[in-house]
Amino acid sequence: MGKKVILAAVYFINQMPQAERGIVRRLVEDLEARRAAAETQIDIFEANIENKSELEKFFKEVTDNAASHQDGHVIFHIDAHSDKTGIEVNGEMIPWKEFFTLLRSVNKALHGRLSIHLAACRAAWSLKVVDINKSAPFMGLIAPTIDISAEDSIAIYRTFYEIVFEQRNYRAAMMAMLHEAKGRKIGIHLTTAARLFCDGAASFLEKENTAKKRQQRLETMVSTMNKLGFNGLAFRKMMRTMTNSDPIPYLNKSWRRFTLLDVYPDLIEEVKAQMPLEMLKLLRE
Repeated sequence: MGKKVILAAVYFINQMPQAERGIVRRLVEDLEARRAAAETQIDIFEANIENKSELEKFFKEVTDNAASHQDGHVIFHIDAHSDKTGIEVNGEMIPWKEFFTLLRSVNKALHGRLSIHLAACRAAWSLKVVDINKSAPFMGLIAPTIDISAEDSIAIYRTFYEIVFEQRNYRAAMMAMLHEAKGRKIGIHLTTAARLFCDGAASFLEKENTAKKRQQRLETMVSTMNKLGFNGLAFRKMMRTMTNSDPIPYLNKSWRRFTLLDVYPDLIEEVKAQMPLEMLKLLRE
């Protein structure tokens, strides 16, 4: 996403324990004042979430009212405690896989233009459970790679929102945020669904290149089948047809499903802009 991104709304979702919510409330108040001064049309919403049930209800409300954001991008800024296994809602842990499952329908309702800003410790680890064989739970994601204090989190993300509100420049806001994080020695990971798919596709193609080992296993299976009285030669022919087939059409279909291009073809230019040219050529786009 670059400087031409149209941001429609930011939802500040506070999942912290009651006693720790004040600092986030002050950030929202500050940003509301800056938004008014900048005369931007970006909407700001705030939600205090008490438990998993309330979170599911909130996501459904956003999904049901998705049309109100038209074709703009939407940010879910989520303040919470988390670790490598999941994210907390007021002390209740939700596994990352389940959390992204909840977000998948929201992203789809928002025309595939949902970005997730995770203000939570080591939240970048969540990406390890994202399944590229399903539709993506977001278009973009920003998350810390290490433990982060509330004060550092506020300072880093405030930098981003101030520039978005005042300059309407998404890319400049991200660069300023990374600069602020570097100064505080906080690792921040930025990714998009398109880039995440590229990482997964690279792993898939690497496995496809292990043909020699696969051939050895195939010959062992054929020999065993022949000894058992089955037609091992016919099995070999079938397996060679499957393993030697062109994987690119499969990858292209998976890419379109994951990035929601199969549902929203008009996203094509945004998605392409987030991918290396070499990968687009590989996918024959």
